[in-house]
Amino acid sequence: MANLKKLFLRLLGALEEDKREQELLLALGDMVITIFALESSILRADKVMAAASARKKVLLQSIVRVVAFDAAVKFQMAATRCAAYRFSGAELRTLHSSIAQLGSYPVIGLLDAKRQLADAAAETGGYLF
Repeated sequence: MANLKKLFLRLLGALEEDKREQELLLALGDMVITIFALESSILRADKVMAAASARKKVLLQSIVRVVAFDAAVKFQMAATRCAAYRFSGAELRTLHSSIAQLGSYPVIGLLDAKRQLADAAAETGGYLF
């Protein structure tokens, strides 16, 4: 989360006078929305986690893992679009490297998390929470 915010601020600062370009504003807006949605999901999961059973805690961790991965992918795409709209050459390569580094999310256990959620949804026959 902190890396996404850091990357957003870095891109925002690098844009300087181009902050009125519609395409750039759209990409920046996508990044802000993604950060907000991810942060909201994490906070909601933390709130429920305190009173959850052991089984629900595992499912909540799976949900956060899947949501965080999806958010990181969306954020990287928006950040890449933003950088590509404004920069070129060495500057774009440097920003692209930063986007790849700061916007990445570990994928360890992602498929297992998705399977746990699918199995739990099939078990309950509907929403998990």
